[in-house]
Amino acid sequence: LYVRNEELLKNWRRVLQNAVKLNSGSANLLLIGDSNINLADRFYTRMRAFLNNYAATNSTGWIGLADNTTSMGFTVANTGSWSFSDNTDGLSLLSLVSSSAGAFTTISSTATYNICRIHYKTTPGGGTFSWAIDGGVATNISTNASDGTGVVTISGLTDIAHSLVLTVVSGTVELYGIVANVNEVGIRMYKAGNDGSTSGNWANSSNSTTWKQGLTDIAPNLTLIALGSNDVFYDSTATAYETRLRQLIGNIRATGIETDILIVACGDYGGKTADDSGEFRDVALRVAIDSACAFASYFDIYKDAATNITDGIYSDNVHFTSLGGFVNSGYIGNFLTKTLSGSSFDSRWT
Repeated sequence: LYVRNEELLKNWRRVLQNAVKLNSGSANLLLIGDSNINLADRFYTRMRAFLNNYAATNSTGWIGLADNTTSMGFTVANTGSWSFSDNTDGLSLLSLVSSSAGAFTTISSTATYNICRIHYKTTPGGGTFSWAIDGGVATNISTNASDGTGVVTISGLTDIAHSLVLTVVSGTVELYGIVANVNEVGIRMYKAGNDGSTSGNWANSSNSTTWKQGLTDIAPNLTLIALGSNDVFYDSTATAYETRLRQLIGNIRATGIETDILIVACGDYGGKTADDSGEFRDVALRVAIDSACAFASYFDIYKDAATNITDGIYSDNVHFTSLGGFVNSGYIGNFLTKTLSGSSFDSRWT
């Protein structure tokens, strides 16, 4: 598996080498998954800490305006009438919607950034919103265009914490999120997790022009896909999961982005038979082989859910604890940084 993953992560490792050792450009990592990606102090937080051993990961990356942003250094506060929309075509399948003129959302940060890109939905007859940063003059943005993702870039900022205010001017406005980065070399992580999401949700949304435009904007060098737990929970068949996983991979590659793909099979789901998660693991491995994707498996490194709870790896039948997130980051991080560390779990992880 290590030899195979070494070959299938060559693009990522080349970019990572340039960013870390040659101080040239950034290595962009996109995380697609469910609550085990999205929850605070789990995989995302621990993975950032792991990668910080190799290069600065000061860039926060993707901030979904309807996502769980805890532990990312950002706070989203809505004023006026807003609603949350799930299963949309935004990068993390969530959006913030309002038709109330004067309603505004404030994105405050303790994290620093000097370049920001706002992702929003464009649609025929779409409304207008404005953006203003740090109390500056507001700039209006029309969303009236063909269906897709609109992107407005705010550059030339000082690398400090900022306050960004997005206000509805007229009509209906649908906002996906922002990309907040430090314009420097290093590793950038983009967390696009969606609590409760299944492979079907991602396969459907990723087929849209809108989602593909959002993906193109961040241009990941590596896309990690960690799905399957909710498919097991909702009693989806492994056959359906396989079809959807193949669709998602196909949609990503249809963008033409040169991104390696790492599929991570889910762990055992308590309350379901072990064969359920094991069958999904087998399907994920088959798809990885057929689709030239790298592969890792929580099902193979952990025990059954009850034992995982006793060991402090699971907090319940499926969700990882902070300790589980720590172990996962070391396991996955080893695949991602093996070229740099030159060994398996090196001293910087332990």
